Amino acid sequence: MRTKPNGRGAIGVLLACGFGLILTAVASPAPGPDDAATFIRTREANRQDFQDPDVREAYPFGRSDPANDKKLAQAGAFDALTTYDGIDHKHFIVEGDRYAVEWLYHATWKKTGNRQAEASLCFAQVRNQLLFRWTEYFDDTVGELQDRHLLPLYGDEKENFPWPGPSKTARIYRP
Repeated sequence: MRTKPNGRGAIGVLLACGFGLILTAVASPAPGPDDAATFIRTREANRQDFQDPDVREAYPFGRSDPANDKKLAQAGAFDALTTYDGIDHKHFIVEGDRYAVEWLYHATWKKTGNRQAEASLCFAQVRNQLLFRWTEYFDDTVGELQDRHLLPLYGDEKENFPWPGPSKTARIYRP
């Protein structure tokens, strides 16, 4: 029997045999076409380039589909208020063909030049290694209050809280 230099391999096998345990190696199946972990690893950074033609998206204040997006693009309605600055603090949870991701979205208001950062929680579904469904949740009032200097940008927090702190702005039902 070969052991690791620290000898732990032999001890584990002896304990398993002593307790009558049978250890077997089970090969995990190859990722399928709907595997969200593979999508995240290979395509998520550019997910807009890997959308199913029938992708269905949902955001606060509305839903999106290819026909609606075409109308918005023709009207020049995309990015009318802000300039996209990036996304960071991404954290994923994966289960089969679905995943959830939380992040901080950064943008700059075109009219005032003020920065904003909003935490989002997104749920996605993958089909044939294409983004098939996307549902995003965020509180747009965060960016609006940051533009008016009533709410700070996020600090060095390690977690994406829905409301940046510390803040003097609060509602009666939230401290």
